[in-house]
Amino acid sequence: MSAYFAERRETLHLLDSGPGPEFTRGRYRGIGSSRGGGAPGRETWRYRALPAPAGADLDLPAAVRAATGALAEPWPVTYAAEDRLRDLAQRIRRVAAGRDGSPELVVSLRDFDQRVVAGPADRLTDDHRVFQTVNLSATYRGPNGPLTLRRDSATGGAETGDLRPEDIAARLLDELDRAWHEVRGLPLMTLDRGRRTVLLSPGGCALFFHEVCGHPLEGDVVESGTSYLGAARGKAVCPEWVTVVDDPGAPNAVFGYRFDDEGHPATAVPLIEAGTVSGVLHSSASAAQAGEAPNGHGRRMSYLYPAVPRQAHTRILDGPFAADDVRRPPGEAVWVERMRVRHVHQGSGAFSFLGLEGLLLHDGVPVGRLTDVVINGDGLSALRGISAVAGDSRSFVGGGGCGKLDQGPLIVGFEQPTVRIDGLDTYARQGGQELR
Repeated sequence: MSAYFAERRETLHLLDSGPGPEFTRGRYRGIGSSRGGGAPGRETWRYRALPAPAGADLDLPAAVRAATGALAEPWPVTYAAEDRLRDLAQRIRRVAAGRDGSPELVVSLRDFDQRVVAGPADRLTDDHRVFQTVNLSATYRGPNGPLTLRRDSATGGAETGDLRPEDIAARLLDELDRAWHEVRGLPLMTLDRGRRTVLLSPGGCALFFHEVCGHPLEGDVVESGTSYLGAARGKAVCPEWVTVVDDPGAPNAVFGYRFDDEGHPATAVPLIEAGTVSGVLHSSASAAQAGEAPNGHGRRMSYLYPAVPRQAHTRILDGPFAADDVRRPPGEAVWVERMRVRHVHQGSGAFSFLGLEGLLLHDGVPVGRLTDVVINGDGLSALRGISAVAGDSRSFVGGGGCGKLDQGPLIVGFEQPTVRIDGLDTYARQGGQELR
């Protein structure tokens, strides 16, 4: 049976680093269809832009033409959106200029609006996905050299409720101020290589579980036989108070959806449940190959691509420990505010991350700033090394998106409380030198 995916998507990104804002606009409007007849995952994907003569190239059924007709309407006038973002960026700068430290600010604002029709002709579903993001990066000049801090948020999630983008920006500026006051007097330090306890901040470090747990449990990876966690399904790999879920419908899933890009209802899938490797994220093709049901995780970059199993909003559920206790381990530890992935091996679980806005702690007290903290390990050892999970979850909506199989960056979200992991290989050099 043929399946269809049509979209009308408009994105607007403002980046203002000082001289004036730069705008990047994207408009995508088209439809694709699959033709079966081969093994699962071998369907032919054909596509075309919209509008086009009815039925051209794809020979669309009447039901599909009717459901997707509105997507081909003319684009609206967009100057008002640019003016709105430009005005917001200017107001953010004026507020920041009066703050202590007078930071050099980089403002990133993004609007996203996508209307989707997906599924087979007799079971078409529609979805409307809208969000706005606010990302602020502030560089302060302090007694121990420059320090760059970043904070991110978005409209639409439970954390922000009905707040307007300007209200969210004001809250982010307050967070930047607090962070600056907490660390501005700390010396910039290096860190010799060794095994240490690492504290992952709420929200900003949930990328860790996206990479270490999420990708290895995407259906095509599991079915390929190359997933270190796929081989551990049904086995306990971490404490029973650790649960990791990918849930497109979570209250804080700003990038969430009601139906995936194949028309299947969005479903919360436990990847690790009570410490045990559990579910797998499926598209239609990977589910058929596994003999399981699709679960709402078939996603695609655009109408140009077939759907593949992808994460949407990866959550580490709140744990039983008080946040203050989690953040005060005895002895030496490293606090990481944000992370970037360097590499993760799906077969072995070996990983390397770069921790940003790091702090060296002694008995829970910050004693120095760290830049570019390299964090190495392997997935199973790291999961076994989780010694505490707090109950202070926050979502994270920053980053550059997720790449897979030439489909990227795809929008994803994360959510996590403070997590403490013991025994990770860490080191830090000033200015990112000697990374290996």
